[in-house]
Amino acid sequence: MSPESPRRRCLAAIGLVLAAAFSAASAEPGPSSPPGIDSFYSGKIAALFAKDLEPPAADFDGSLRLLRIDAPANRLYVGLRQEMIVRASVEAVAAVLDDFADYPRMFDDLLRAVPTETGPGAFSLLQEQRVPVPFVKNLTFTLNYLVDDRGAAGKGYLYKLMESNRLKFDDGMIRLSRTREGECRFLEYDFALADWGVLGGVAPSKIWAASISGTIVSDLSVKLRAEHPDWDLARVRAEAKREASKYDLRRIVSETLPADAAF
Repeated sequence: MSPESPRRRCLAAIGLVLAAAFSAASAEPGPSSPPGIDSFYSGKIAALFAKDLEPPAADFDGSLRLLRIDAPANRLYVGLRQEMIVRASVEAVAAVLDDFADYPRMFDDLLRAVPTETGPGAFSLLQEQRVPVPFVKNLTFTLNYLVDDRGAAGKGYLYKLMESNRLKFDDGMIRLSRTREGECRFLEYDFALADWGVLGGVAPSKIWAASISGTIVSDLSVKLRAEHPDWDLARVRAEAKREASKYDLRRIVSETLPADAAF
């Protein structure tokens, strides 16, 4: 049986390469959480994953909506909430997320994505990402996943960092749920901390903008791939970048939600 998979974790195309230390003593491991490196957010994400999620806001029109979540412990702790309606079935979206072979062709700078099944409804995913910065090694990281498969009603992925050469912490979840119209509501939460080196002290807003930009392109690639299975991956990638260019990164960076309010 091949492992089930969520979207490759690309919080930035140049992303999450380098971070200030964040004490593991503050870790909050959660119930039914995958094994890995616990962070302050591990338990919070696991608890959120285990409960019924909030319905969409009344003004939600289905287009990709991102919200920056401000982690008070570190201004470069990247927290994001992502929500969109994909005009395709849950199964179609899950099929895109599970198609590891196409990841390097669909996501810029991703060199490989290698899944390993670790048990029923559980797997690990090794990824290597090119870092377009001179003399900086590629980013490699392995995430552990738990999968909650409810068939046509929905599917969920809960993930946590196991090891990496750059990432310090990475916790997240994706929920795919069937709408009354038979389409797919995509909801994702991510919290990741990396070692940005000297860049962290001089360009935090640019780091946030790059992380958000990479996330937008990645999410839209999943959406367009599911909605247009007849498109080749080059067109999916090009259309995702074109749509992503319409987003106001400065506004998204500047409008933040306190982490405590996200849970």
